[in-house]
Amino acid sequence: MRFVREERYLNVRAAAGEKTAGGETRQHSHLTPVIEYCGASARIYPLLALIGSWSLGGALLPWIAYAVWDWRILMLISSLPLLLTAAFYRYIPESSSWLMVHDRGQEAAGFLRRIATVNGRALDEDAFGEVLVDMTAQEPDKQTQSLLLVRKHPWLLKNMVLAIILWMISCLCFYGHTQNTGNLGGSVLSSFSLGATTELIAMAVPFVINALGRKWPMALFFVSSGTCGVLYALLRDVLPSGLRLALGLMGRMLIMGAYSTCLQYGPELFPTVIRGQSLALYETLGGVAIFVSPSIVYLHEHNPGLPLLIIGAMSLLGGALTTLLPETAGANLPQTLLDGDLLGRGGCGRTRCRSGGASGGGEERHERKQAEELAA
Repeated sequence: MRFVREERYLNVRAAAGEKTAGGETRQHSHLTPVIEYCGASARIYPLLALIGSWSLGGALLPWIAYAVWDWRILMLISSLPLLLTAAFYRYIPESSSWLMVHDRGQEAAGFLRRIATVNGRALDEDAFGEVLVDMTAQEPDKQTQSLLLVRKHPWLLKNMVLAIILWMISCLCFYGHTQNTGNLGGSVLSSFSLGATTELIAMAVPFVINALGRKWPMALFFVSSGTCGVLYALLRDVLPSGLRLALGLMGRMLIMGAYSTCLQYGPELFPTVIRGQSLALYETLGGVAIFVSPSIVYLHEHNPGLPLLIIGAMSLLGGALTTLLPETAGANLPQTLLDGDLLGRGGCGRTRCRSGGASGGGEERHERKQAEELAA
């Protein structure tokens, strides 16, 4: 800052802030195609990798900052590794589901054959052909690729609105807890590192939601974190400092569970034909919530317990809203808008219907016909 004019420095900082907000979207955008390539029982593993890398990096960052103690060097250390991602771009396959619903089945088959070869398996050409015919069938919503058309599918619209609201709540609460860690007492470096280390425990979350589903674990994470926040605010003056710190960090760890589950929930609720647009909106509005969180944390200057009281209340609200979402664990990802509209209304996944024989297929066609009539 000594070598640049003040207005130029402010311009660069504003640009960095814009890139950081966009980075929230880019940070999670890679999760979507990976999830689409995973089976229903394996969709937790990309989330596990994301939680582990995030938590480990967060635990190490304050001690790297302490070691270098120069913001310029710290900026280089945290920024230069990002350039390595360009070297891996050519190895990232396009989503096979997206290719198939856009009539590019041969490209999807090529990617799947390559993946099968690496895994020492062979692509079941007959099964792939059935799926391809099913996904490229002429349906009323086959060619629709606009979020605006979601209004014709009320159940899908309800689920998407709820998912976005819950994502905003989880972003506000998670980043609010993270930013408030320095207010819990002790050294900022040690408190931040300890808080990030507690998030490593959240690596158990993918296994929990794989065994118990998405909805009820996420509701429990929200309610438990909210309870910790409210108790911290109400009992702060009578609790010893160590117990206050433990209660605050417990709330942060639990909201990490809700945040991680919500990160998994969105891609599983959004249909393939609009998944990219939906996630862009999802992450953008989450960024708006993150933008608000420092203002809540700043209320510590007026009342030390107020930030966690507000964050705790929002978490409790999130827990209540979560109960209104359908369960997605073990279900096939919805491909079209009609698939998304059937999710949670007794509709079944494509593979499960197909394996159920002729009667299963008839039930699915009947459900689709009802959904088409509702959308008309």
